[in-house]
Amino acid sequence: RIRSLLGGMLVDGLEAWPTDQMSLGTEGDLFYYVFPRANGRARLYLLHDVAQRGRFAGPDRDTAFLDAFRFRCLPDADVFRAARPAGPCAFYPMNDTWTDAPCAPGVVLIGDAAGWNDPIIGQGLSIALRDVRLVAEIVRAGPDRSVAAFAPYLQERRERMRRLRVAAEVQTALVATFTPAGAARREAFNAAFRADPVLGGPRMAAQLGPDNVPAEAFGPENVARILAMG
Repeated sequence: RIRSLLGGMLVDGLEAWPTDQMSLGTEGDLFYYVFPRANGRARLYLLHDVAQRGRFAGPDRDTAFLDAFRFRCLPDADVFRAARPAGPCAFYPMNDTWTDAPCAPGVVLIGDAAGWNDPIIGQGLSIALRDVRLVAEIVRAGPDRSVAAFAPYLQERRERMRRLRVAAEVQTALVATFTPAGAARREAFNAAFRADPVLGGPRMAAQLGPDNVPAEAFGPENVARILAMG
């Protein structure tokens, strides 16, 4: 189920933003990212509820997009007055889909061809690189190119994508639920997750890898515990 839309734009003119500091957060009815690059260039992203589809549309969409970055939570939001579009502003639905059988005789799918994760946790490149490594290890291990030879890849990928789906659903519930209850959940979770590896597992999956946090972090009991916080 699509709950949110994410839009991005490449901009120039942000020389005043430190190149070694990224920022992300929720304020009001938006979740934002700032990913700086060299020479005043940055990638900016905004995420909003799917019910606001078309909010950043029309001929003034670039201006509206940049104006939205004057968040009170940023120490100097006025730096965005100098930002200039360096690419298109486009929004896409946040969803995921994949096949549980990315292999057939003579064919092995990897990356987005095998299916993708909800981009809210930004794992597309990591998924593709893991796929490449696992498939390459099987190819180098011997001459067997049968579908059965790639069973370890199928099994690992299926579980990896399941865990990342849980991580994305939890992330959406935490940062992109723009209600008082969502804000209360976010505050309670942020105060507790660092001391509890199971509770914090879905959040840390994107940083550590979904196989490097406790398996029970992705179980329904832990998800229900997170959703009940606040």
